[in-house]
Amino acid sequence: MAPPTWATQEQQDFILTFQDEFLECKKKGNFATFWAPFFEKWEERWPLEVSNDDQQLSEAQLAQEVAKERLAVQKAGRRANAAGNTIVTKLIGGIVKKEKKKSRPLKATEVYSKMYYATRVQPAVKEELNAMKEASDAPDLKKRTIQVVRRQLASRWENETVEVKEEVANLVREMKDQREKDTSDCKKLRVISRLTEILSTFFSELHDSTGWAFSILLGGPDPTNGGKLDVSSLHIGTTALGNRFNQACPKFEERIMVPYFEFASHAFRKSSNDFCL
Repeated sequence: MAPPTWATQEQQDFILTFQDEFLECKKKGNFATFWAPFFEKWEERWPLEVSNDDQQLSEAQLAQEVAKERLAVQKAGRRANAAGNTIVTKLIGGIVKKEKKKSRPLKATEVYSKMYYATRVQPAVKEELNAMKEASDAPDLKKRTIQVVRRQLASRWENETVEVKEEVANLVREMKDQREKDTSDCKKLRVISRLTEILSTFFSELHDSTGWAFSILLGGPDPTNGGKLDVSSLHIGTTALGNRFNQACPKFEERIMVPYFEFASHAFRKSSNDFCL
């Protein structure tokens, strides 16, 4: 059973009509432009009334009571938007999370080994193994080889020149930067490839809860097509005859999509390469 709420169903429905503005302000982290017009509309329909219990309140006390009422409305607005936010967060989180645990970045000693093992580490390893072989109580070399390699690698790295260590460190940084870029690009690609699913789920939930219809235009460089611009539209809700907006609107492609493509062409003119993998 849902927890009791102070707001009526009509008030809850009213709060939901401000969802788009609330989400936009949340994305910017600034609600300064949201609450003032919200309360203007709210108080037009439900003027805030404060009971004084037969005791005259001072102007300051009255303002304090009104502020409490408004705070309660703010909290209700956040709760009303929480469900929609959770849907999108879970969808995107499920898409970008790692399917499998990826290999860790290489350490400096591991990069050093790949670069210099044959010329600087291997000769010392062979020398130590040969010495062990000639000893009277020679151990099983197959069991000791890995230990010898690790010991000699650590020793050679510790006593390596500053120039070589700097060379290795630079390569480690380059590999790390490339790895992070590849990871970011992969996440971006997975989200872009499922944008329609994300938006359809989110706006279908809003349609079911509000009865509203939604039409969304989306576009940007397609990383699977060399960064070429791709635009499309998504429509939730139909007329009584079962037509979506793009079907009911005469010359939808010409009147809506062509101007939007021109807009997107300007919007992504400088940044399209950011999406190219």
